[in-house]
Amino acid sequence: MMLRSLRGAQVKGTLFLTMAMFASCATHPGPETARVSFYRNIHHVQFEYPSSWQLEDMSKNYGSLDEAEKEGSSYIQVYSYDPMNVPDPSDAVSPGRIKIAILFRRNLDNLDYSKVLAQMQNRILERTAFRVNGRDGYELLYWITNEETSEKMKVLSIEYLDQDLYVRFLCYPWNSAYLKEFEALAKSFRYKGK
Repeated sequence: MMLRSLRGAQVKGTLFLTMAMFASCATHPGPETARVSFYRNIHHVQFEYPSSWQLEDMSKNYGSLDEAEKEGSSYIQVYSYDPMNVPDPSDAVSPGRIKIAILFRRNLDNLDYSKVLAQMQNRILERTAFRVNGRDGYELLYWITNEETSEKMKVLSIEYLDQDLYVRFLCYPWNSAYLKEFEALAKSFRYKGK
């Protein structure tokens, strides 16, 4: 009888210990998952980006993307950091951060994309097919010459056409630690315009 009650106590103790372990697992936070925010502006441009990042839409104060383009404001910037806390905005963005510029162009009469790519051909380091919103685009790594310093700078962009809208996603710096987030933002992009 005593042996049975001892075994029962052991089983109860083991069950209690197992339940306590499961309960403690449930209360400890797991690896942090980046929360995602959804953005949509009045021009029917929409995409997802990490919630902790900051967004500045220069086009939102215009009645149309055409008006914003005429004023040089047809773009959105997304930051992994607070741009107001940067001592000198002209300083290069460090690889531990990212600044994404999303540029729009509606006046396609002057834009022959195949000619643009042909002109850049000798400056393109990498060119990869990229799907955005089910459409073909390109992820391009190329260099440009910095006018101020005459140095060569690498640029990473994703570019594609959607209906009558040319979209270009620029990544600063090209070797940011947030390249996956840059590509995810571009893949989530949707344009519901006319």
